[in-house]
Order: sequence, then structure tokens, then C-alpha cells
Amino acid sequence: MNQDQAEQADYIVSPPGQVKRFKLLACEILARELYAVAADSTHIIDITLMAKSLHDLPTGQMQACLQEQIDALEPDKYHAVLLAYARCNDGVVGLQARDIPLVIPRAHDCITLFMGSREAYDKYFNSHPGTYYYTTGWVERNRQGQSASVMAKLGLDKSYHE
Repeated sequence: MNQDQAEQADYIVSPPGQVKRFKLLACEILARELYAVAADSTHIIDITLMAKSLHDLPTGQMQACLQEQIDALEPDKYHAVLLAYARCNDGVVGLQARDIPLVIPRAHDCITLFMGSREAYDKYFNSHPGTYYYTTGWVERNRQGQSASVMAKLGLDKSYHE
């Protein structure tokens, strides 16, 4: 860990009894899990859910939407901006929080986040090649009529019964 990383870690991790406030920008498919974590946290976590269809936009448009959310934050209100996004569509590449730390998980997609680590993902993926993953959040927040979505183009926008 270099000096910069150590200072950022100190900024986010607080002494016992010190409550910090974080802004969490997240893909809506993680809603249940993130609300559970936020409810159990000793810190205040303000969550903004972004539509899962954000992944269907060209990379630059996804980046612009996320950057707009970050830029709209009041820097004196939050200790850090947390992103619940992986490298999905590369929409997090180049994002900046100019006045406070920006925390982005090291994961190539949300399934890595759900499984807890790249190692767990790789182990399962290698032993079950070709598996397509659906999470509760993905299914619950599937909106019919999104014909331009990646899912629709792959024919994966249908319900289980269809």
C-alpha cells in the first residue's frame, strides 16, 4: 500500500464511535443486498439506485450519467463516494470525485460482487462453463419493452415461462 492508498484508507475507516456519511451509487440489481448492508452499518449510507439499463448505453454515455451523479454531490456532506459497479461496460473507467475519495470495487462484473471475490467467481466459472447468471435483483427489475437492451438482443429478456 503506498502513501496515497494509506491516506485514503484512513479517510474511509474511522475510529470506533465516529459515524461517517457515504454516498453509494449503485446498479439497481444490487438493491436488496445494499439496503441490507446499509441498514446494518454503523455509518450513514445514502443510496442512489441507477437503472440497470444504464449498462445498455454506449460506454461514454454510461460514464457521463455516473459522472453527473458524482458531480452533483455536496462534497462537504460525504466522506466518500462508493460505487456498486464493476467494470460493466467500462462505465466506471475514468470517473472522478474531485473533492472526496471515490471507491470502486475491483471486479469485472456484478457476478464477481455477488460471489464475493474473483477467486470464487473463477472457481465456479471454470467448473460450470457456459453458465448464465440471473440474480434476484436482475429478475425483479426486468422491464419488458426494453427492445434496445443487450438482453433483448440476446433473446434473454423473456420471463422464465416464455
